[in-house]
Amino acid sequence: MSRFRHDYLPYLLLWLALAAACFGVLWYQWDFPWWVNGLVATNAATFLLYVYDKAVAGSGARRVPEFVLHLTAFLFGWIGAVVAMSLVRHKTRKSGFQFVLYALIALQILAALWYLRSSGFLP
Repeated sequence: MSRFRHDYLPYLLLWLALAAACFGVLWYQWDFPWWVNGLVATNAATFLLYVYDKAVAGSGARRVPEFVLHLTAFLFGWIGAVVAMSLVRHKTRKSGFQFVLYALIALQILAALWYLRSSGFLP
């Protein structure tokens, strides 16, 4: 448990603070439903976390653990993760990382389709 607190917690708190700040700005500026603002905020925070990890990648500074990158993508930030990977060419050579990321994306899409079908939105 101490490994989780010391390695992952600062980055998860950073992501949560970024998402909360983005959500606050969007809530004030846009007249969209809360869940749309939440999705935009989580994707923006995930995008910024991926860009930060790319920026410190060659400097020898402490990197964001891959578990945190995957978790933030799984917490509805996968669009921001994919966009960041494409724009800044981050983790594009790590096939294992990409496999897990795309498996998480497929799992989310299947869960969303199952939910929409079971709730009557899809035939």
